Amino acid sequence: MKISYYNLFLCVALCLMPIAAHLQDLHLIPSPQSVEINEEIFDVSKRLTTYSLLKVENEHPVKEQIDLLLKEFKAKGSNQGGNFLWYGTVGDDVLLSKYCQKNKITIPAHREGYALHVSNDTIIVAAGKKEGVLYGLYTLEQLVNNTNNNKLPSVSIIDYPNYDNRSIMDDISRGPLSNMDFLKSQVKRMSKLKINNLTFYIEHVVKTKSHPDFAPDDAITIAEFEELTEFAKPFNVEVMGGFQSLGHFRNILSSETYRHLGQTDRMLKPGDPASLDFLTKVYGEMLPAFSSEYFNIYADEAWDLVRMDEGLEVDSSAAALRYINHVNPLLKFLTDRGKKPIIASDMLLSFPETIDLLSKKATILSWVYDDLDNYDAWIEPFREVGLEYWVCPGILNSYSVFPDYDVAFNNIEKFVNAGHEKDALGVMTSVWDDGSAHFFARDWPAVAFAAHQSWKPVRNDQANFNRDFSFLMFGDENKSLRDCISGISELQHTKTVENLGTTFLDEYLLPDAGQVHYLNTNESETISKIIKEGKSCLDEVADVDDGAANEWTDDLEAWHFALDQILLQVKSYEKLIALSSLYSKGDLDAVSSELETLATEWKGLKERFSALWKIENRDYWLDEELKIYNRKIERLLKLKDKIDALDQKKTKLPTAGSVGIDIRPLDKEYFTYWLISERFPTQNESDIDKDYIGSLGGEKEAIPTPYDWTKYQSPYSYKINFDEVSEKSIVYLYSRIEAPEQIKVVPEVGFSGQWKMILNGEETTNSKEKDNRIVLEEGNNHIIMKIALAPGIDQIQFSLKDINTTNKKYKYKLKSE
Repeated sequence: MKISYYNLFLCVALCLMPIAAHLQDLHLIPSPQSVEINEEIFDVSKRLTTYSLLKVENEHPVKEQIDLLLKEFKAKGSNQGGNFLWYGTVGDDVLLSKYCQKNKITIPAHREGYALHVSNDTIIVAAGKKEGVLYGLYTLEQLVNNTNNNKLPSVSIIDYPNYDNRSIMDDISRGPLSNMDFLKSQVKRMSKLKINNLTFYIEHVVKTKSHPDFAPDDAITIAEFEELTEFAKPFNVEVMGGFQSLGHFRNILSSETYRHLGQTDRMLKPGDPASLDFLTKVYGEMLPAFSSEYFNIYADEAWDLVRMDEGLEVDSSAAALRYINHVNPLLKFLTDRGKKPIIASDMLLSFPETIDLLSKKATILSWVYDDLDNYDAWIEPFREVGLEYWVCPGILNSYSVFPDYDVAFNNIEKFVNAGHEKDALGVMTSVWDDGSAHFFARDWPAVAFAAHQSWKPVRNDQANFNRDFSFLMFGDENKSLRDCISGISELQHTKTVENLGTTFLDEYLLPDAGQVHYLNTNESETISKIIKEGKSCLDEVADVDDGAANEWTDDLEAWHFALDQILLQVKSYEKLIALSSLYSKGDLDAVSSELETLATEWKGLKERFSALWKIENRDYWLDEELKIYNRKIERLLKLKDKIDALDQKKTKLPTAGSVGIDIRPLDKEYFTYWLISERFPTQNESDIDKDYIGSLGGEKEAIPTPYDWTKYQSPYSYKINFDEVSEKSIVYLYSRIEAPEQIKVVPEVGFSGQWKMILNGEETTNSKEKDNRIVLEEGNNHIIMKIALAPGIDQIQFSLKDINTTNKKYKYKLKSE
């Protein structure tokens, strides 16, 4: 039979097309520095034989990787032999070194560098150090996952990191406090992503011998850090120590034992011998437990530096000197003991005169978590004076149901690349847990992206990363978890789940007896649709082949939980409004049954939350987190008992309000997040005219911050309720309103006592005025509500008539039509 050369060529081309197409798109995380694809094809179906002179223990990660690869090859093929894996360090294996020289395989000089060479039947993993061998085997594992019909492309990979220091910082001080099993699992997963440093944000959760009483009972001990450090070493992960050293000290200063160390209730006395002695004793115990040459003193957000003991402000120069007199002795203490101290950038940037006074042995941790086009303001001040610095992007769970992935990915990519272009020595990606009800399971995709960028910074690389991540973690580049997250993130554009905030989950479902209660059901349909589509997307991502489930698919339960929690909250709003109507019709059995069903559903969520918590965390703080569920369950069952106790035979039931089931749809948007001042006791009505905030420049100048007044999110969607008002007092509330242009608005204030509104430093209206119209200027407007509390006069409502807003905490923005 004759076959034309054209047909033969076509046949060969068609046979090789799947392989050729695949060769153009290898899925590897992080991306190697150099990948050269060769013509030969490696058949994974043949049994693999390994050879190495590298000496490692049986439980060493290198040995574990070899065992894993042998299993992979066995699962993919038959008993037919023919494949050979040779791995090791060229300094210890002369023959391997000669083989590499003969075949022109370049071995990177970097400690973590490696060469990975795949030919038709031989795989070479060669490096200068054991760490490089481990990383080469990690890449080989990913490469094996790229097989197409058991065919692996023949490649030559030369790889090494652009950043020597690639760190993840996990916040363990705001509620979630990791258990040892989870800490070790973090080490293993981060190692596979080629992260080489793990550190923790620590305020009060470490148990020391010198000061054992500031830590909770379930705190992490020095011995546990030592155990983790030893466990992490073979995985090429150093564990870095750190301890908050100035601000953010409320947890420790709340103890009578340590209160004398405080300048304020949240900041140590800077430079005070007793404060320095306390810190250096804690440092001294912690230092030996960690393998990293770095130690982080943080010393960030110490805004009380500008206040004297009497609460009066001091000038910037005096505050700067206070700061330097505090941190320089700490930096010296660490350098004297062979450590490289790390210090946060924000106070140095806030008081620029400190930069020249700071010890030149400090490494600056320059942090900013926003998606910006230019990061020079966080780089140049330190680079110009020759200070070593790391860049610190962020993954923020702060009071959020999950991180804003668009902001996190953009911040990581842009900041890491900006640092690489301007000589940064390291990357520390910070994972923050402010608000505490968070699971690290929802952070891993962003952690993987941080690892990817920290190894080889590349701009505009998110689409490629998402394909690679989807393929490697879920077996299909079209199963994009990032697409699921993007869809779910549309929730942030609703008023209910604005900015992905968790505050609405704290909202009370039921009123107190005698009160009318309002719940927002305006967006229920939109929210339900987003969640339904999101859960369907997550299910598709998780639909992997039998036996292919892994820790990445296991993480998806934490995402499902977050969505189910939102869905049940919204469902509860609708159900309870409907039950209020059923009550008015006298259908008590239906009301009772539905209340029990809702309580059961919240119990189910509580159990799921506890299970997820215990996978990652110690019992510490779990009881605090369960309060939100317990309150909902108890109130629902208590109302059920009330309903069950009513006599249905009576012709007239008690009013819905008196029973506590007068629940109505929310009719407008209210301002429910404010900064609130302390209360100032008063005697006379005329006291409303006194100025109580001189320490902030007085009412005409005051623009409070969260470091001046307390952040407060009301658990009601329609009012602020002040607790324990037993005497007359004045209190201030502050919010910022951004207007796109100058506009007249009508504030609607529901308050039965005296009040005044101070807008941009001027009193514009008060409780005696009939015409309350005000003018908001284009840009930011500062509103201070000054109200006179008294027993029985303890609630305020505030809204802008016919105006819709968005808000991030106390910062509101008028919606454009």
